[in-house]
Order: sequence, then C-alpha cells, then structure tokens
Amino acid sequence: MERKPEKLNKLFWWFIPDALQGSDTLKGVRKAIMVHLVAFWGLAYLIFYAVLGCLQGNTLLAITDISVALAIVLLLICYRNFPTDTFILTGVILSGVLYFFLFITGKPHNTGYLWLLIFPLFAHFLLGSKQGGIITGILLVVTLLFSCGTYSHPFFALYSTDFKIRFFMTFSTVAAFSYVYELIRENTEKRLAHRNTELKDLISMLRNHEQTLLESEERFRTIAETIPDAVITTDHNDVISYCNTSVETVFGYPGEELIGKPYTILMPVKVIGEHQKTKEQLLHISGNTISNHLMWSVAKKKNGTEFPIEFSLVPWSYNAHTAFTGIFRDITERQKTDSLLRESKEFLESIFKMSPDIIMVTDQVGMVTAVNDAIEKTIGFTPEEVIGRHGAEMAYDDAIEREKMNKIIDLLFKNGFVNNAEVIWKKKGGGNCPLEMNTILFKDSEGSVTGSLAILRDMSDRKQMEFQLQQAQKMEAVGKLAGGIAHDFNNILAVIVGNAELALDHIPEEHTAREELDRIVRSCMRARSVVRQILTFSRKHEKVRKVVMLQELIHEASELLRISIPENITFHHHIQTNAKILASPAEIHQVLINLITNAADAMSAGKGDLTIRLRETTVAEERYIHDFVIPPGSYVELSIGDTGIGIADKDREHLFEPYYTTKDVGKGTGMGLAVVHGIVHSHGGAISVESTPGKGTRFDILLPITEEALGEVPSSRPDIPTGDEHLLLVDDEKPVAQILAKMLESLGYTVDTCTSSVAALELFKRNADTFSLVLTDFTMPDINGYTLAKHILDFRRDIPIILYSGYSNKLSPEMADVAGIKALLTKPFTRPELAETVRTVLDLPN
Repeated sequence: MERKPEKLNKLFWWFIPDALQGSDTLKGVRKAIMVHLVAFWGLAYLIFYAVLGCLQGNTLLAITDISVALAIVLLLICYRNFPTDTFILTGVILSGVLYFFLFITGKPHNTGYLWLLIFPLFAHFLLGSKQGGIITGILLVVTLLFSCGTYSHPFFALYSTDFKIRFFMTFSTVAAFSYVYELIRENTEKRLAHRNTELKDLISMLRNHEQTLLESEERFRTIAETIPDAVITTDHNDVISYCNTSVETVFGYPGEELIGKPYTILMPVKVIGEHQKTKEQLLHISGNTISNHLMWSVAKKKNGTEFPIEFSLVPWSYNAHTAFTGIFRDITERQKTDSLLRESKEFLESIFKMSPDIIMVTDQVGMVTAVNDAIEKTIGFTPEEVIGRHGAEMAYDDAIEREKMNKIIDLLFKNGFVNNAEVIWKKKGGGNCPLEMNTILFKDSEGSVTGSLAILRDMSDRKQMEFQLQQAQKMEAVGKLAGGIAHDFNNILAVIVGNAELALDHIPEEHTAREELDRIVRSCMRARSVVRQILTFSRKHEKVRKVVMLQELIHEASELLRISIPENITFHHHIQTNAKILASPAEIHQVLINLITNAADAMSAGKGDLTIRLRETTVAEERYIHDFVIPPGSYVELSIGDTGIGIADKDREHLFEPYYTTKDVGKGTGMGLAVVHGIVHSHGGAISVESTPGKGTRFDILLPITEEALGEVPSSRPDIPTGDEHLLLVDDEKPVAQILAKMLESLGYTVDTCTSSVAALELFKRNADTFSLVLTDFTMPDINGYTLAKHILDFRRDIPIILYSGYSNKLSPEMADVAGIKALLTKPFTRPELAETVRTVLDLPN
C-alpha cells in the first residue's frame, strides 16, 4: 500500500524529461505528456503490425515496423536526455533516412510508412514549435508532389486519390488548427505569464504589507504598552474597548477592570457634559478624519481623588461607526513645577525690575537685548535707548577706558566670567559714572556663546566714601602731627610768654621796651589761637552751641586770615547789627575761614576787594532757597563777596557737592563749600550764591537770630591775685618747669619743682601734708599727669590739683571732674591766667 504510489511516482517522473523535473510550468508537463502519448500510440501501432507481419510471413514488414519502433524509442531517449532542438534534428534525420530507404526499395505497402514520415514533425509541431510547423508544411508539399503529377512515386500509388485528399485535408486542418492554437496558446501563455508575474508581485506586496502591518501593529502595541501615559480606546457607545497597562498608574484601575465600562467612570460628574461637547466639536472640526487636539480637564482616580489631566483624542472609523482613542497624562506634578517656575520667574522679574544695580542681557555679539530701569537712574539712559546697542558703546569715551573694556571682553570670552571689574560709563547728560561689573557668558550644549549677563553697581557713593576715608585718614594723620607739634610749640610759647611777663616786672612803666615785650606776649597768645584753630580742623571736637555775637567771630577770622591774604586785596567790613545767634563758635569760625579763603583765591591776580557785610533781615513767609526751607522769622544775613573771576553756570549747580572743585589739582579738595553747606543747614539757616563770570561772586548766609542772653563773662580781678601757699609743680620739660616756677614764686608762692612724675609722687608721699596745691603737666613719660593726679588723690583726697597741657585729645573736662581734678589749663597761658586759676582753686571750699 505504501510502495505503489512511490513506484508510480518514479514511473511518472521517468517519463518527464530531466530538464523539466522540478519545474512548476504547466507548459513543460503538458509537452512531456503529449510526447509520450503520441510515442506510445505509435509504438503500439507499429508493434501490432510487426506481430501481424510475422504471423503473415511478411518479414520485411515486421523488420520495418520494429525498426520504426526502435527509432521512436531512440527519439524518446533523445527527448529525455537532450535539448529540444537535438530531438527535432534527430527526428528529422531519422525520418528522412527511413523515408529514403523505403523510397529506394519501392516496396511500401501500408500507411505505417506515411505515419513514419509525418510523426516526428507533427509531434514536434503539436508541442509548440513554429519552426517544426514550417518544416512540416514543407515536407507536406514535397509529399504532395511525390503523390501525384510528374514526380509521382509508386509508394503513393497504393492509396486512392480520395484517401490522399482526405488525408492531406485532415492533416492540413489539424496542422492549421494546431498552428492557430499554438499562436493563441503562446499569446495566452504570455498574457498568463505576465498576469502571473503581476499576481506574484501583488501577492509578494500583500505579504510584505501584511508583514509590515503585523510589525507596525506589534510596534505600536509595544509603544502603547510601554509609554507612561494612559491609552484608552472607546467604541461608538463610549464603552472602553482597550486600555494599556499605564491606566493603573494614572487612574488607579487595573486594565481588565476598565474593559467594558463607560469612559465616564474616569471623570467627575461636573466635566462629563463638557467632555461630550469636546468630542462633538472634535468630530465637527476633524470631519471624522484622523486628527489630534490637545486638551486639559479634570479626571478622577479609582479612590475618588480628582486631578488635572492633559489628553488628546483621535476619532477613527470602523464598520460605519466612530471610535475614539485617547492618550491621558497626569499633569499634577507638572502644574506644581509650572507654579514653581512661574513663581521663580516672577521673583526673578521682580529682582530684575527692583534691583538698584544695572542688570543687562546681551546676545552672542554683545547687542543689548534687555536691561532694567536702574540704568536710567544710574547713567540717565532709558532702557529703550540702550536696547539694540552694543554694550561696549556705554563705556566712557576715553582711550584708556576703551582699552580696559576690550581687555574685559577678552577675559570674559577666555574664562567665561569676569568679577569685580571697574569700568567707567558715560552719563546721558555728560560726565561719567564709575561702575563695578560682574558678568558671565551663556553657552549652549555645543559650547557656542549665546549671550551674556552683566550686573553693574554704581560705585559713586563708594568712591566718595573711599575718598572721604582717605581724607579722614589724612586729617587724622595731620591731627596727630598737629597734636605733636602743638604740644612742643605750646611749650615753647609758654617759655616765651613766661619770660616776657617776668621781664616786664623789671622794666619801668615808662621804658620803651615794655611795648615790645607786650607785643611779644600778644603775638604768643595769637599763636596760641592759631594752634587751637589748627587743632580744630585736625580733630573731632565737641560741637557745643552757645549764644555768640557773629560780629566778634567775623573780626577774629578776619584778623587771623589777614596775614595770609595778599596785601593788595582790600577788606571791607559793613557790620550793621549786634544781633546774637545760637551757634557753635568753632563751626561758624570754619564757615568764615572757608568763604573768606575762597573769596581771596578767586582774585587770582592778587588784588581786589573782599567785602564782608552783616545786617538783620526779616522773612515774612516760608521761603525756599536752593534745598533749604526757611520759616518766617528774624535772621542775620552774612554776605561775603569778591571781585574775582566768578563761577560758570555749569559749575554753579554742583557747587555744594562733596569733592566738586574747579581748582587745579593740589589746590583744593572740593570739601570746603560742602562743609559750609552742612554747617549752615545744621544751624537752621540757608546759603545762596550770586555770581557773574569775570565780575565776582557773593555768598549770602541766613542764620536765625536768638533772643537768649549772652553767658556771663567772669570779670578779671583788677589786680593779679597772689598767695603764700606751698605748691608742687611737675613738668618733664625743664625750661617750662623753671619759668612756671618763677611765675608762681613771683606771685608769692613757695614752689617745689619736679621734672619726673615718679619722683614727684615719691616727694608728695613723703611731704603730703606740706603741699596746698599740685600743678602737673598731662603729657609726661612713665606716669602721665592724669594718672599721677589719681595716685595723689588716692593718697590724699583733699589736695586740689590743676592739670595743664600743650595739647591732648585724650582728656575732657568731664574726665577731669570725675577724677577730682579741679581745673584745666592749656599752654601757653599768661601769668594773670595762671594766677586767677591757682587762686580760684585754692579758695574753693574743701
């Protein structure tokens, strides 16, 4: 049972030529079948007549039929093992040889020879060879010639004319039909082959498309299952038909729990209607075609929690219905982030707007793209005037500053930042402004520069404070120097004054030397005033205000400055009032010194008129003078004018600004008028200026009049007081100690002198009860006078002490009073001042 199909299969494929085995072409199989059918029919025919010939004793017929049969078998073998062309050629040659053999013998006696003639060519023709058909036609024509007419052969005499006509008609009909069939078949096969090729291509394309669809479906399914957003599909009844695994993360529902549920399960009731309208609008907008619209709404988790969501819906059609696929994203964290970013942005914008420093943003080529309002307050340019300009254009128009700016830009591109760079920018109205610049470059991910951010701080105040500090340090140094000089200078003056006054005791009243000696004493006391004035400028002093008469301060300042002002400058005094003011004498003295000195300096030729005028005036109603507010009342008006070069209009508005000066370098600091302005303002007054370039300047000062009485001035005794008490004098300067001792002894006192504070303390301890008063210098080595006084008072509490000094900024009357010191004296002092002070202290009750 199992072997039969195998044997039949082998037998069948034996008949199929090797060249056609494995071929799927119908033409090859059909051709093989036709060859074998024709061959078997011919073999059966020939074998039958061969057997018949043997039985009839016709050996020649038997031999001929067997030969033809062997020729057919040979043809089959050639057909199986050789190309078709070889088969055709072999058939033609064999047919020709056999026909020629029969023709020569002249003994054909049946139709088998006729079949032998036409079989190979006819079979070949039926197999689809047009060339075989042509050869067949030629042989038929030859056969026709030999069958009748001049070339008639005895072979064909065996057949009747009717048979030959039928034979040739039948053969021609079959040949024609076969030829037409072959043409139709070839054309059909070509068309079928073309269609078959197209069909194969279509099938291949469909298979590829199917594979692509499968891959696409798998890819999109993988995407849908792996994205963090929820993907949900609903059918035309709004029932969920698909959802990915992320729905559990977003909505809290497992995917299988949502399948078959209405999509409204995922929404609060309040937004269901709105969502339905959105779907209808989406269908109307998209026309039921694929589209994507991003929307925001509120969704609901499984536990009922509502949360903000961002989603997009895509409508699509199936079976005349519309379904929706949506992608849903929980944006709770994003909203928090957006809120933080918005707050951060608002915070940065507020910093940008409110910052007192200039904040400037530039693009990659340095063009300003944004700047805050601080730039207008700092240099006068509005943001609109700066945006679109190159940042370097703001630099002060100076070669040095331009070069500095270029170096800063080079450093910025080299390091990516620049810190604490000092630049100078020009102001809109003229002038310049010092700035401190901190800047940084912006770069993208590829390292290309996209812009920069610069923060610039106005350094004007800091520069001013630095200058003030420098000036203060200079003044402090001057003060220390002046203090040291004052101490030594006052000691010298004390010796001169003391000796001059002692000399007066030995000169008769009528002697002319007395006048010279008096002049020496007065000059020394003027020198003391000069030293005090220097110390006033060089150190801080207590601004004690008291009732003073301004005209006395004017005369004092004029006399002080007269010796330093060129002789060709004439002073003019017009004092028209004795009004009193409540003021600090030292500060008013400073105002006068500054204004008189400036007036003299303005007359650069060294000659001219300097006029000082003082009069009373009344302000009926509140007035504004520059930045002063003057209430109604009575005032003294002090005017100081000159006939100098005057003040230019451009300088007048800056006149009272600190450090603003029109003088050459080294001739002024620009602080004088600023100090005057501050002093006048602190006294409740006002100052104004009138000036004409080339003709002169006049400063007018208003100060309120006070009705308070002048302090009582202690009247000096008509005679110099004397005494006979025992005094202890301590001074490390021997000449000063000697002259003071002589002055005291001339007044009747007994004086023990010590030039060492340590020796003086030991002397006092040994003879404490014998001394009625101690006079000591403040500045001494080892133990200063203040400490010595404390030690003496610790030893004897009732002893009166007078402390004197050429200069000291470490001792105040309050400190002296707390320490128990009864009086303070400043060297140099006259003998009457010394006598008054000693007598007053001795006469104090214990």
